[in-house]
Amino acid sequence: MAEFLKSGVITNLDASPMVVNSAGQGGATRLHVIDSAVTVVTAAVSSTYQLVRLRSNAVVKHLYIKLDATAVEFDADIGCYYSTAVGDGTLPTYASLAPPTQVNGTTGSQLFGAAVVLDADVTFVDHAAGLSAATLDKELWSACGLTTDPGGFFDIVLTSTGAPSGTPTIYTEVWFAAT
Repeated sequence: MAEFLKSGVITNLDASPMVVNSAGQGGATRLHVIDSAVTVVTAAVSSTYQLVRLRSNAVVKHLYIKLDATAVEFDADIGCYYSTAVGDGTLPTYASLAPPTQVNGTTGSQLFGAAVVLDADVTFVDHAAGLSAATLDKELWSACGLTTDPGGFFDIVLTSTGAPSGTPTIYTEVWFAAT
């Protein structure tokens, strides 16, 4: 017997009265940010590169990262750290710290990958593609394993697990939903 299944989004849209989906759970409001950071020739293991800043309740849909051709390879963990800004709503405990503080230890700091090999020969790779189905629609704070939203902002950070083979510029593009 054939199955006729509907996703939660379609079920909501078919309901009477119609239920509007939130942006984080399949709604239409998607935002994106593009930025880059340049490494230093003396970069060492455990160096951190704060790439983009998102609200703790953002839902990441795609995280694209690419190196320029000045490095062949760069190994790094990719994850969330607390914002280091003072006054943006991030808990004062974490603001203005260098290096930045991991969100929930390695659960958050490796959310998008552990010891990922970034390669200059590869076009943008979507590191959110590795998230499980259960994590993909979660707000960042929940995806990082926290039980409550601490508020404020999280940074998407690369933490080097090996020295880069050059001084690459790291290009980042994040597509996310604002809840």
